[in-house]
Amino acid sequence: MSKRKPNNTRVRLERTMRSLLRSNHVAVVDVDIPEVTELQVMVNWRNCRQIVSRHIVDAICDIPHQWTIYISAMHVGQDGTQYLKSVEATPQGIYLAARLKEVVEAEYRNLLKDCNTQHVIGCAWIAIPDQVELDEAHASRIFDAVNAWPAREVA
Repeated sequence: MSKRKPNNTRVRLERTMRSLLRSNHVAVVDVDIPEVTELQVMVNWRNCRQIVSRHIVDAICDIPHQWTIYISAMHVGQDGTQYLKSVEATPQGIYLAARLKEVVEAEYRNLLKDCNTQHVIGCAWIAIPDQVELDEAHASRIFDAVNAWPAREVA
């Protein structure tokens, strides 16, 4: 006669939390433009709406995840056009949200090597606790939804 698996409450709770994040399409958006804005919000990456829920915050922060990170260097050209240079990274291993900034900074430094330093105004990244691919147009919509670009000065 076979033995049943013992009940593991921690594993069951982690599975429930990951399911909650997947069903709500949660992403963490961080924008850092020196001397203008510093912003970190949770959004639904499908419809670009902000998420304000204690349960989702707990699910993001309390358990480690396999992340997909979309890192962008924000540029403003000489003619005033705004554009992004981006790279998508999937770090090996699982990370807590608190340690995610260290992983992003290493990838961001590599991205800045290929950028025009006169046009760079800041950086932004989208971290999704799941294996998801974003394209540049969708990432741009997410950055626009959270007002990542600094407001233009009126002449």
